[in-house]
Amino acid sequence: MILVYGNLRGLREAGRVFAVPAYLFIAAVGLMLAVGLARWAFGDLPHADVHAQGVVPLGTPGEGWLYGASLFMVLRAFANGGSSLTGLEAISNGISVFREPQGRNARRTLVTMSCVLGVLVLGVSGLAHLTHAVPYTDGTPTVIAQEARLVFGSGVFGTAGLVFVQLATALILYTGANTPFTGFPYLASFVAEDRFLPRQLTRRGHRLAFSTGIITLAVVALALLLVTDANVDRLVALYAIGVFTAFTMAGAGLTVHHARRREPGRRWKIAVNATAAVVSARVVLIFAVTKFTEGAWLVVVVFPLGVWALIRINREYRAEAAEVESLPPAGQSDRPRRHRPVVCVLVDAVDPAVFHALRYAHELRPDEVRAVHIAVDAVRARRLVARWQAVGTTDVPLEVVDCPDRRLERALAELAVHETADGHTVLTLLIARRTYASTTSTPMEPAPS
Repeated sequence: MILVYGNLRGLREAGRVFAVPAYLFIAAVGLMLAVGLARWAFGDLPHADVHAQGVVPLGTPGEGWLYGASLFMVLRAFANGGSSLTGLEAISNGISVFREPQGRNARRTLVTMSCVLGVLVLGVSGLAHLTHAVPYTDGTPTVIAQEARLVFGSGVFGTAGLVFVQLATALILYTGANTPFTGFPYLASFVAEDRFLPRQLTRRGHRLAFSTGIITLAVVALALLLVTDANVDRLVALYAIGVFTAFTMAGAGLTVHHARRREPGRRWKIAVNATAAVVSARVVLIFAVTKFTEGAWLVVVVFPLGVWALIRINREYRAEAAEVESLPPAGQSDRPRRHRPVVCVLVDAVDPAVFHALRYAHELRPDEVRAVHIAVDAVRARRLVARWQAVGTTDVPLEVVDCPDRRLERALAELAVHETADGHTVLTLLIARRTYASTTSTPMEPAPS
């Protein structure tokens, strides 16, 4: 909720503040990798106890990694490792927030971030191989924590190094939660501009942030946290499947895009994007199988429904656009086509505002002025009619429309449909509202609204 509030207030302007945890994490893991490689080179790197209580079992003796459940574990590890590569898409979604030249700066940032990410992932994985660090069933201590303890030792320096790595990791995970609040609103606005999402997602708030997208993301995020009890393993499955599905679609789309265009370097562009699409599709398939019972089934079920919803929204917007295009030419589309204007004044009480509304209705010079009361209480309606007749201020009779189910909007809609069914009547509804001055208790001039 703090991130939601900050982004609604224009938190993206404080990019330097969010850059500090990233630099701390790079420095912490870089220091750990450097010290670890140095100790390994001198033969002084300790090993973790792979048989400690609570560690994930390594398998049975004589069983190769290509047999049965071991292959399943390898595929699952590959899919889990793939989730660490997500976040790069945020740069592509937020190119518009880069300084000029935007495209060049975004490319440089993407290449730099990819290289740093690759070094960190490979470094941590390689160090885990050298130290024999293995995961625990309850997730504690983490592999990075084990590596930091083994690399830095148990002295004062070792404790300081462990705290530094753990603190930097916690900070990068917390600030990493701000990535979707930066990328999703922009992505949603692009999709909405293409008429596959409601156009409300293209609107900016008073701080030029896509407020609707930020609030929508916050609602969905809170719902996921509550449904999954904030379980990281279950959330990673949902997250990775969603991200790699987008990677698959983007890679396939770019492959088709370059295949249709005759441009220099066309073949290698097709090869790169096709490879990305195939690899991403495999990650999605592996996650869907290995994480199906841990929450991936939700994405597998929701994804087709989401595609159907996007297509349905796009169809409605296309129908609206087609209707606009079918309007008559300029000078004719805004001319009146109906010839019988009727004004209905909605009456809920006998007060001056209603009679001012009736006066305004007559000033519009319609063919007919009517006073209508939507009755949800028959006894009160009879009293209102008697009071209306007793006042004698207007010669417009008060009509009563029964609404026993108290659904006022439906009753008004049916009234409007009935009055305009002939195709020649245009109906105007006036709702009388009485207002008062803010400084005194004297009634102001009542006016219809």
